[in-house]
Amino acid sequence: MTQLQQRFKGKELAIILDNYSIHKSKKVFEYLKRFPMIHLYYLPKYSPEYNPVERIWGWIKPKVYGFSAVGGVGELMKRFRKLIWHLNEKTLVKPIQMKLEPYKILL
Repeated sequence: MTQLQQRFKGKELAIILDNYSIHKSKKVFEYLKRFPMIHLYYLPKYSPEYNPVERIWGWIKPKVYGFSAVGGVGELMKRFRKLIWHLNEKTLVKPIQMKLEPYKILL
């Protein structure tokens, strides 16, 4: 928010957020008291249709993360790269099934 506020100094800012708890933290609300030109708007509690990346992450996480993160970030990156390679090669056993038509206007 600081970067946005500095970039658009003196302008009203509208920021659309999901309901991640950090977005509603005491720190955020204290910050907003100092900058009344920043307005936060929250998506409905469960609204994947407004946040398509959640569906993509929901598909990726079990394939990359699984039930463990043994090996740390390096292992996660290795798994993610392997997944993307298979996606590009069209060799995934269970490819993502996501209808992008509703998001056409955004894309």
